[in-house]
Amino acid sequence: MLVSLPDSQFGFCLAYNFFHYKPLEITRSYLREIYQKLRPGGMLGMTFNDCDRRGAVELAERMMNCYTPGRLVLSACESVGFIIEQNYKIDAAVNWVELRKPGKMTSLRG
Repeated sequence: MLVSLPDSQFGFCLAYNFFHYKPLEITRSYLREIYQKLRPGGMLGMTFNDCDRRGAVELAERMMNCYTPGRLVLSACESVGFIIEQNYKIDAAVNWVELRKPGKMTSLRG
């Protein structure tokens, strides 16, 4: 999926409105790959359909989004190695999560 991108080179990755349409196993796979692409201290900002809440379940039942319970998504983030910095409920269905790869962000820029 992200094989053409170099490992440990990115300081920030944004996955906005992407994981809403991916089943949990695909989301886990992307989380593992993004983790490898981020530099130590790098961040991932992402949204997902939090089916621990009623609004998200209704979207999943209408086949508009995938069924992804928030507790399982957050558990998958932690199992990959991410530290959950922030978790915001944007509306009745969507969560915004900020994840950090452990380590200290450094740059070679002069």
